[in-house]
Amino acid sequence: MKKEIKVFLKGILVGASNMVAGVSGATLAYVTGIYNDLIHSLSNIKEKKSILFLLTVGVGIIIGLVLSAFLLNKLVQIILIEILSLFFGFILAGVINDIPKLRLEENEKKTKYIISFIISFVAVVGLSVVSLIFKYSENPVSSDLPDTFLNYIFLFIAGFLATFAMLIPGISGSLIFMLLGVYYPILHTISSLVDFSEYSWPFILNLLKRIVPTGLGIITSLLVMSKPIKHLYQKYNKIMLYIITGFVSGSLFAIYIVNMKEIIESFKYYHLLISILVSIPIGYFLSSLLYKLENKKENNI
Repeated sequence: MKKEIKVFLKGILVGASNMVAGVSGATLAYVTGIYNDLIHSLSNIKEKKSILFLLTVGVGIIIGLVLSAFLLNKLVQIILIEILSLFFGFILAGVINDIPKLRLEENEKKTKYIISFIISFVAVVGLSVVSLIFKYSENPVSSDLPDTFLNYIFLFIAGFLATFAMLIPGISGSLIFMLLGVYYPILHTISSLVDFSEYSWPFILNLLKRIVPTGLGIITSLLVMSKPIKHLYQKYNKIMLYIITGFVSGSLFAIYIVNMKEIIESFKYYHLLISILVSIPIGYFLSSLLYKLENKKENNI
């Protein structure tokens, strides 16, 4: 039962991180130690053990998504810097703790591993720069999305691509939504789920028009893309480890690049600078503590 509670809480953390632009949910899953189990369970969804795991982590992810979307939609200007800094510290500790896993044998050629790391690192940083340009090229608070059949198809594709990105540590699914121009409509839709004062049949119908096509895209991506990722991980374990480390390391920069405007503005306020300096060590400490507890448990088995 304790294991299920841990998985559930980790699911909440992963779900919450997915709604923050620049933060990768897969990175948090990787850092918290549930990434491999998640990919395995998605690839073997008919197994009873996999179904139980996916239900447990899935409920946590959904709760994390809804709560995060609600908070971001209501308090984005107040807590964004603190959230970003907390995740930065959390991910930084994960990268540092996993460095020993990158050790190569003396007879192994380092070139292909280094190139893999650099390419994945540059890919994430480059994507975040492009996302930054898109983020401020249009109205950043617009939640309008016309109700047309093509838009429903587009939401399905957006859900599929964003979820595929979410399965790769270091790449933020929110960045993909932002690039495709549907981040704010989706953020508004998810946050509306907890605003019971607005509930009515037209309101529910409007929510379903966005949730259903996006949700179908998400489910399709989870079922279709998890097996290729698992296959690559099993066949090219070491090189995939370097690629993932490159993605995760790049996400440390992506977190702040995507939110560059807010970060620059924070330097005008003394208390926000203090918040950054406090939040990063807290995130680092929590991640390191979680890592030590997981290792201690593995050593005792």
